[in-house]
Amino acid sequence: MKLISNKFIILTVFLSVFVLGAGCRHHEQGLMLVEKTSFNKVPEYNLKLIIPLSQRKLQVGAKTEITLSLMNYGDKGIMLEDWRLREHENIRLYYRAYEPSLDKFNVTEPGWIRVEPKSKLPVRYNTQTIAPGNFFSISTNFPFSEQSGKYWVVAELTLTSVDVRSEAAIIEIE
Repeated sequence: MKLISNKFIILTVFLSVFVLGAGCRHHEQGLMLVEKTSFNKVPEYNLKLIIPLSQRKLQVGAKTEITLSLMNYGDKGIMLEDWRLREHENIRLYYRAYEPSLDKFNVTEPGWIRVEPKSKLPVRYNTQTIAPGNFFSISTNFPFSEQSGKYWVVAELTLTSVDVRSEAAIIEIE
């Protein structure tokens, strides 16, 4: 009788642990492991993508990572649901040789080279919220640091929920 009650207790404990373990799930707030391609547009926003002055002189031949700033100049918080967890996937770059006479920057015109970020599957999204007056930093690599010279550079978010592009900046590679 004692052998049966010990087996019953062991079986009850095992089943309890199994049921509790199966019912528990880990969930990170805002993290989606989906390949979603369509997100809602943010109706009103005042975001600016900035190439800081400290990032405008680079060494030739070095693998060069720069840090851009995304700032919320609006009076409301902005929620970006399509922010990719691998932050370099959120930035697209355009560049061309520096021309002092160039004063309009239409990156669809000939002469601009478009650099798409390399993505890995599965695409992971993490909702980013930027409070009014706040900013966060985004790191990306310059693919053309092997060639010395001056370049016009424009950075753009790859997000579908907002359309944000930096002003053109002169990057010098020495």
